Amino acid sequence: MAKISDFGNWKRAAELLATEAARNPFVQRQIERSSTNAAELSSDPDAWAKLAFVMKDDMMEDQRLKPPFGTRCTFDVPDLSIIVESSGTTAMGKEVHCITKPDYDKTMATWGVSLKQMGIGPKDIIAMTLPVGMSGGGVKHVDAYVALGAKMMRLANLSTRAKLDAMAYYGTTVAIGTPFYIDRLGAIADEAGIDVSKLKVRKLIVATQSVTVDWIKATEAKWNAKLYEWYGTASGMIAFSCGQGMLNDKGERGTLHWDPDFELNEIRNEETGELVEDGQRGEVIATPMVSEAEPLFRIRTRDEATFRAPGKCACGSHWPGIEAGTVRRLDGTFKVKGVNIWPSHCEAVIFSLGFVRDYRVRIHAKGGREAMQLDLLADGAKTPPDLAHQLGEKLRQQTGLGFDVVVTEDSAGWLHETTGEIAKPRRWVDERMK
Repeated sequence: MAKISDFGNWKRAAELLATEAARNPFVQRQIERSSTNAAELSSDPDAWAKLAFVMKDDMMEDQRLKPPFGTRCTFDVPDLSIIVESSGTTAMGKEVHCITKPDYDKTMATWGVSLKQMGIGPKDIIAMTLPVGMSGGGVKHVDAYVALGAKMMRLANLSTRAKLDAMAYYGTTVAIGTPFYIDRLGAIADEAGIDVSKLKVRKLIVATQSVTVDWIKATEAKWNAKLYEWYGTASGMIAFSCGQGMLNDKGERGTLHWDPDFELNEIRNEETGELVEDGQRGEVIATPMVSEAEPLFRIRTRDEATFRAPGKCACGSHWPGIEAGTVRRLDGTFKVKGVNIWPSHCEAVIFSLGFVRDYRVRIHAKGGREAMQLDLLADGAKTPPDLAHQLGEKLRQQTGLGFDVVVTEDSAGWLHETTGEIAKPRRWVDERMK
């Protein structure tokens, strides 16, 4: 049976919790809504499951109580080193997270251990295709790679073709992006007559999407490069591929490991709440033990992944982890072009117009790009002539992404197209990995 110690250093997490329970208002409120107490949590590993989750709502309410950082931040501004935000695409606002200089140094050191296991070093020239903004991923990538002596090229503001030209000119050895942006680079290279396998890129590092084994194999063959993956949250949880990459020598999925002294990441069955065994799927419950300025315990990520127990990876590591390419959202969220899209948020915008009867969204690959087609069934008597443009602009304002909007008033044809679907038709369909 799985034990909490299989997932991280519970004793260290419990010691940190005991300290914060005496002084941190946010942690005190968390314990108050739990079916346990600080003394039990400090002495009984089984009590850890009784500690109430931290949800996004909890953090947003905390920030409203004491803006901008919330009561959970017990340090003054002069003592902080970096401030990051979540994406904010939930329409619920952005979580704010802060960290001190000593703790940021620890974070960079932990990243450095994983990057070295992936073979990253001073000889590497890195093509960073992700934006470096207020989110935590971009800036931490830059700082961690530079700390190792690697040369970081920040290419997010360039066109895809310009990125390829820069990668060729500077002799890029490592490219970082979402799986579908790696596909986009490959598609534009094909159009330009560029053979990406002839570039110097030998490592591709991806995140944000679950992918198939066939996709990993095809992408590695196309680029003549090894695929690696990282997974992280705005609050500080991180996991990286080891030297095995996303696929090991046997063609099996590799593992993204985390340092058990840096974070305690429980993987629990969503229905039973029990810790899962090796090879089973469950929700990631994160406790990043890194930020003294903002101690957070048992954050419910709403991400589901396949757990790999310590010692089960072909690399022999005794760090726990999750299986490569298996992270998926549990709350119906899709990630497109690196941005989280909540169907419920989009649906509120769509139906706010009043004359839309039904809709469907198809997420797919179009000419090497990620695209979203929004099909609308509209009421002919009320439909304005510029509905497609009007709705497309509203959705772009709310999500930051474009939709290809197609309007129809043919209800008979609409019903015919949905014949054979399940009793409750899926309005959102992701076809990117077909």
